[in-house]
Amino acid sequence: MLFFFADGRLGNQIFQYAFLKTIAKKDETLMIYDFDSIIDVFDVPRRKTFIIKKRRYLRVILKLIARPFLILLSKIRLISLIRQDVDYSNGFKYGCDTYTKKEGILPFSFIDTGFFQSENFFDDNVINDTMIKSKHLRKANNLLENIPSNKHKVFVHVRRVDYINESCFGIKGLTLPLSYYKKCIRWFEGNVENLFFVFLSDDTEFVEYCFND
Repeated sequence: MLFFFADGRLGNQIFQYAFLKTIAKKDETLMIYDFDSIIDVFDVPRRKTFIIKKRRYLRVILKLIARPFLILLSKIRLISLIRQDVDYSNGFKYGCDTYTKKEGILPFSFIDTGFFQSENFFDDNVINDTMIKSKHLRKANNLLENIPSNKHKVFVHVRRVDYINESCFGIKGLTLPLSYYKKCIRWFEGNVENLFFVFLSDDTEFVEYCFND
């Protein structure tokens, strides 16, 4: 059995899920906490996969009690520990595309929190049976059907929210400047005809204000 406490939003959880499915042995059970974004968007096969939804009272029990207990068991090598390798080059921490497993006595493994954002971490075929839920596909198809077929669709992804205060290598704020989007849009307007822009964002008010033209 593999125990994992998820972290991050949908994109991070997709990488984490693919990694878990890749390292799980045949018929090995996955016990995952807080994969709410995954199960809200995808139909995840539940055979040998148990996903515990995030709840306030469970957070106290699992995050503050169960997780430290599993870490303790892995430290004394009673259960196995799987952890993404990290690099501290230049004084900053970032995840590598490798992981280390310290074997334990019992047939249980605790996977320490990591994002596993590399193709080296997963097999392309392990999540082929994980499909986007039909309600989301219908919504997307309805949107696309309302765009004239002769239009060249350009999708603009504007991520903000968590990126506004996020830092990387000592630099705070990971959002792209407005000038970047404007420059790209101007390029398309100058090189492609019959454009139709579709904006995807976690900050729709920002998009409506800055791209009202």
